[in-house]
Parts: sequence; structure tokens; C-alpha cells
Amino acid sequence: MSKAILKQPVPFPFDEAEWGKILWWEEVVEGIGIYELETDRDAGIYIADKAKCANIVSDTALQYGTPYAGGQFFYFDYENGRFVLLYELYQYRLNICTEEDKKDLEQEIMQTRAYGAEHFSSYFGAWKPQQLTPWGPRKTDYIEVDPGVWFVQVGEKWYFSICTVHFDALEDYAKASAKGNCGSYPYFTCEDMYWELEDCAPAIHALLEQVPRLNRFITSVDDLMYFLCERFPAYALIVNAGIQSLIQDKKQRNPNADVSKLEAERITNKRGATSNFLIMQ
Repeated sequence: MSKAILKQPVPFPFDEAEWGKILWWEEVVEGIGIYELETDRDAGIYIADKAKCANIVSDTALQYGTPYAGGQFFYFDYENGRFVLLYELYQYRLNICTEEDKKDLEQEIMQTRAYGAEHFSSYFGAWKPQQLTPWGPRKTDYIEVDPGVWFVQVGEKWYFSICTVHFDALEDYAKASAKGNCGSYPYFTCEDMYWELEDCAPAIHALLEQVPRLNRFITSVDDLMYFLCERFPAYALIVNAGIQSLIQDKKQRNPNADVSKLEAERITNKRGATSNFLIMQ
């Protein structure tokens, strides 16, 4: 359906003094009583008509929205259960969609479940690493660094893994070499993404500020930077301010110098850094 013409009366009560003036609205699937709308204050708002959507949205899901109009209608936004509503809506659409649309809807369901677990774990459950990895089933025990950040073991080998919410927040250059059960980045983003330990240094470096507990699993930031300079010089050039100053100096003194190696030498001279930056290796 096209975005609705505001000349038409909206088919649901709405307190514009509380929630803002409606700019547009549409019924997401004709006849099911779930409406998406945008106001002059917020986007991504959904209204559910309890009577019309009873066969699509569970009473449990409705409880995550804000009831109004005597409990006949429910208001959903980012903080008020939107992921829960969308998850059940996508499940309904998956049952009626064409084969052509199925893959995109499955991706939407995966993303909604992952993002929903961050705020509504009582409905979705807490983040846990998937049982199946790109290298086979993981062992039962795993190391949780932080919610959504793990080290998992397959056979005798360990891998670094993060949920898609953390993965989406990374810059592209930190996502290199990531793999998931549905394929490799940049072609696919799966529910969990994985790196072999020798490939995970850019992702770990990018996550250090957001997930400070990762510092417990590295010997030092200098050792991590040394490893990046040795194995991922292009990444090191992007993220290390010290190397940026060396670039300027290099241009003046020695156009043929390898800047990443100069930085690695500087770190080594400073504290004898090694290429073994992970404590668990």
C-alpha cells in the first residue's frame, strides 16, 4: 500500500498532543490492523488494533506496547516494544510471502530478533552464541567477554564471535575476514559473525572502547597495535594517530619507508611488543 493520504481520517485514535502530528501513515498489510506512521517528533511508530490483529500478534507481544483507548489500541516505538511487534508481524508475513521474498524476510526476522534481544530479553532471550558455526558445531562451553561478544571453540580451535548488533556498529575496515553461517562479509551479515583468531585483531581493536572487558583478553594495546602493523598495515594506518604523524615525517625524509613497519619498530623499542597479543592463544 502507498503511504496514506493525510486528507483521509486515520483509522485509529491518536493523541497528537502527546505523540506528535502525523505526517504519514499506512497499514502495513491491508486488513490486519497494524499501522506504521511518522510524526513530526519520531519515525518508526506502529499502532496495533487489538481486535483486528488478534490472529497475528499475541497478547504477550501486545504487553510490550503502550495500551490506550481502553486497551483497544497499542502504541509501539523503539523503546516501547517495536521489535517485539515487528518480529511477530514478520513471522506472519513469512507465512504468506512469495518464494522470492522469503530470503529478505528471514533476514529481517534475524535482525529483529538480534536487536530485540538487546532491549527485550524477557521476550527474545539473552544473546547467546549460535550452536552452529561456519566450521561446525561449537563446544557447549564458551567464553562470554560481554553480552554479544564471545570466544567459542570448535574442536580444538578457538574463534572470536560477535552478534550482528555489535557487528553492524563496526566500520567496514574492521569487518574484514568475518564469516557467518549464511556466508562471508560483505556479501552476508548473519546472526553471529566469526573470525579466526589470527584475523580478529581489527575487530577487537575497533571494539575496545565499546567493550572494555576485551582488554582482559589482550596482553596490551601496544601488542595489539604491533600485530596490526605487522599483519594489517592498511588498518593500522587508518586507526593509529601516531602512524599518521609518521606519514607526514616519511614524506619529508624517506618516501620509500614502510610506515607500518616504522610504527611496529617504535612500539617494539618502547616495550618489546610481540605478535602474540591474545592472552588465550
